[in-house]
Amino acid sequence: MAFSIQWRRDGAVKYFTGTVTFDDVIQSEREVTGNANFTALKYVISMYLNTRPVDLSDSERIEVRALRLGGYYSNPRIKYAFVTDDANVKDAIEKSVIDGQTLHSTRVYETYEDAVAWVIG
Repeated sequence: MAFSIQWRRDGAVKYFTGTVTFDDVIQSEREVTGNANFTALKYVISMYLNTRPVDLSDSERIEVRALRLGGYYSNPRIKYAFVTDDANVKDAIEKSVIDGQTLHSTRVYETYEDAVAWVIG
């Protein structure tokens, strides 16, 4: 498993390490959206620093989107922040936002501190 989740009072922080696969991404989404407190969460911050993400196929992206769509109906207020130093990850997330594939407020940051300032503020 190339991720861990730290639960906070109002949110969750997902830390990805090493090579990040589709299984890591989908399992982390299942754990967050399936959490008993999901409807009360205000944010999810996904940390992709010093990782080697594997590109997701179109069908894998659809599966992640389906989980997030269900999450949107359970908790439309939640914010998703991504922290990455990888240009490919940043571009993929920003493309998803531009293409309307994300229903939740979603942004990409270079630092954890900037992500926290946005999700809390």
